[in-house]
Amino acid sequence: MAVLTCCLAGCSSDPAKAARRYIQSGDRYTQQGRYKEAAIEYRNAIKLIPQSVEAHTKLADVSAKANDAATAISEVLRLAELKPDDVAAQVRAGSMYLLAGRFADARDRAESALRVDRADAGAHILLGQALAGLRDTSQSEASLREAVRLAPQSVDAHVALGSHHWSAGRLNEAEGELHRAIEIDPSNAAANRALALLYMVSGRAGQAEPLWKAVSQAPNGDPFALTDYYVSQGRLKDAERELRGLGAKPALTAAAQLRLAGVLYSEGDRHSAHETVNALLARDSGNGAALLLRTRFLFEEQKLDEALAAAQAAEAADPLSADAVYMEGQVHAAKGNAERAVQSFQSALKLNPKASPAATAIAQIRLATGHADEAIEWADRARAAEPD
Repeated sequence: MAVLTCCLAGCSSDPAKAARRYIQSGDRYTQQGRYKEAAIEYRNAIKLIPQSVEAHTKLADVSAKANDAATAISEVLRLAELKPDDVAAQVRAGSMYLLAGRFADARDRAESALRVDRADAGAHILLGQALAGLRDTSQSEASLREAVRLAPQSVDAHVALGSHHWSAGRLNEAEGELHRAIEIDPSNAAANRALALLYMVSGRAGQAEPLWKAVSQAPNGDPFALTDYYVSQGRLKDAERELRGLGAKPALTAAAQLRLAGVLYSEGDRHSAHETVNALLARDSGNGAALLLRTRFLFEEQKLDEALAAAQAAEAADPLSADAVYMEGQVHAAKGNAERAVQSFQSALKLNPKASPAATAIAQIRLATGHADEAIEWADRARAAEPD
């Protein structure tokens, strides 16, 4: 169909009419849930009319639905260029820069939005967060307070200001802002998650349970938030109960069973844990996460040959998994093959430069083999790779 549309559109001498046909075809594909085909049609329209805001907007939307993050982000940024007077487009692009750690670019987009509308709370939130990334603490707080003043019923504004207070060590003020956010929208996932985390780090984990429950039930939340909380508190039976319930939901079955296997193993029921992983792999032999969990179980049981085979299968299923490569290194180290272990750990670091356990493992091996200088170098790399 897409090829036929292309031929028909190509016969038109009017680029605008041809682009309109492509967009209409893309719309039909979108309605059918065929997002990749829709993206092709919108791209064809853009080739004919590169400045088409409509085509770029629709390409951004279907790319997001098709999990094509690179295209979605690229189109969001392009739309900001095409629509300099559109506040929402500027804020959306700035949010992308913020996520990428490009704080100066995020600030510039926020300021562009505010030149159009000084009263836009979303632009003030973006500016405050960008300035925080640029270490301009006082102006960051001023922008976030302005967002709250302009939109006192904005959950996002209160969460952003609360997060700022938290980062500044003002926990009481942070808690107050987050409570206000939840009062506005008791089911808001971001507000409940932020307050739950604040309770966790301030020694009040027991108060976090209803908040994690709200996150797990929110439409845009995390269905496993409550079970992960139970695991963090050692309440494995509660976690098991929740996971069995979640496993009955078709969309969550695989992820729930994967977590359930880990819980069962921690409870000491190794047989059931292995059976759960085996059942997952029987349905999907290429499930990299299940293969990795099998590797960890076998490694814990010192079944090193089987663990090595499982680790290599996990790597084959997901060649970009630094965790799988790291586990292969762990197995080689346990088998006494130091150089093979180092090779695996180095490969893990290539896949994920922040994999500090891999650098630590190399440091330990080099120290044990009498290479103190190399051990110190790798220990320094491990510290540098640790998250702030």
